[in-house]
Amino acid sequence: KVKKLMWSRLSGNSPQTYFAIIKAFVKKYSDCIDETKPTENMKAKRMPSENVFLTEDEINRIEAYADALDKKQGHQAEKDALNAFLVECFCGARGIDVSNFTEESIVDGYLVYVSQKTKVLSKVPIHPKIAERILRKPSKAHNPSSMNRTVKRVAKKVGITQPTTIFYRGKLRTLP
Repeated sequence: KVKKLMWSRLSGNSPQTYFAIIKAFVKKYSDCIDETKPTENMKAKRMPSENVFLTEDEINRIEAYADALDKKQGHQAEKDALNAFLVECFCGARGIDVSNFTEESIVDGYLVYVSQKTKVLSKVPIHPKIAERILRKPSKAHNPSSMNRTVKRVAKKVGITQPTTIFYRGKLRTLP
């Protein structure tokens, strides 16, 4: 039942990751469990994952929208989401890493940081388009899901609506 629930509610390879964590826990504390094979059915096959990329023109449209928005009052959550998104686009960092950038992250024209997810040191030349955006701090902490929805809404506003077929939650789906 747990396996079916995970596959129906989680996306991509999340069930595989969760099963690995549960199995490690059960193995560590197996002396407390009465069953002979408690993790026998906790197997998840690796699901294919796809990446969808924006074109340079599409990124430029989002950037132009963000620049116009910067000149307006209010809309702070949208400004914060687009700023983080553009920094991610031009330096390849994940959102969690962008939120941790400080002045110390900038060394001789490079962005230097250790990825929170992979623990790998990255040294990336600072793209001129984001040099002044890197150290902008958000007005408050935002939920990553909310920020992602904001970027999707902006993409739609600037005409990025090309249908794309992706493997999503175990099925092929065509979404904008």
